[in-house]
Amino acid sequence: MNWQWSESSLKQLETCNPYLINLANRMLRASFYDLKITCGFRNKQDQNEAFLEGNSQLKWPNSRHNRYPSRAFDFIVYKNGIQAWDDRELLATTRGIAYGIASELGIKLKPTIQWDLYHIELADDFYPELRWMNGSIQ
Repeated sequence: MNWQWSESSLKQLETCNPYLINLANRMLRASFYDLKITCGFRNKQDQNEAFLEGNSQLKWPNSRHNRYPSRAFDFIVYKNGIQAWDDRELLATTRGIAYGIASELGIKLKPTIQWDLYHIELADDFYPELRWMNGSIQ
């Protein structure tokens, strides 16, 4: 399928590290289902609200979402036009695709957080020089 990012997903992606943008774009092209980026950068208020609502285990400024550009993004898979929040198998499969693509691109991701399958995060020790070629990261 030829999926495209929604306007809200693009807005969230714009706040992310260029390596994550490249990864997310490749994930979308490889996916059998539509994806949405639900969160890139989180400011202090948004992060602390996410913590209070149980959507994050970290307060500001300790999340990788709190760096600019963000070193993490959250996503959701749409199955038959419906958000698949509870389809852990589908989320795990999508994460597996993401980790495979990241490996191909030389992007090091943090290991899966079992309680947060919607979360993709760059590894703490991944700070390579950006290699720009034809306007995209290679």
